[in-house]
Amino acid sequence: RAAKGVGFALTMSTTYHLPFYCARLFNSLDHVTDGRIAWNAVTSAYKNEAANYGFDEMMDHDERYERAQEFLTVACALWDGVERDVLILDRENGIFADPEKVHRLDFHGRWFNVRGPLPVLPSPQGRPVIIQAGLSEPGMTLASNFAELQFSTRRSLASMKEHRAALDAKLAAAGRKPRDIGILW
Repeated sequence: RAAKGVGFALTMSTTYHLPFYCARLFNSLDHVTDGRIAWNAVTSAYKNEAANYGFDEMMDHDERYERAQEFLTVACALWDGVERDVLILDRENGIFADPEKVHRLDFHGRWFNVRGPLPVLPSPQGRPVIIQAGLSEPGMTLASNFAELQFSTRRSLASMKEHRAALDAKLAAAGRKPRDIGILW
């Protein structure tokens, strides 16, 4: 309330959470912050983190990114499942909302089965700003499909240029433009 220009980015793992929970949580946070929430969508990479969620072993790297692709597909579909103009609020005729503007998801994938819809009104942004930090091939693919920002640890100008070119190629393959993702070096 006191810092209207400040946004908030929270980290949540796609390896240990569920897309419905995440979509609902970030929708609520977007409402509370008046459209100033971002999600650092991580796949998690440490055995100790796996142990904290009750797993003896860490899921394989590429499998974590396959799960993350499906996770973000579901979360985005949930955020898009209720149209922005769903509310009618017609007291005289007793019509609260247009049911034609609420869409079931009925997603069935390898990792998730989600009926949908998300039972909330669309948030100010529609969905949070998505941040992704994976620098591997699967991480770059995940970022190119979903992210608006990417964290990168490239240190030299040459490696930064190489990284940007690789990301731009992945963005083009995903039907997006280079300006669709900013990089936080």
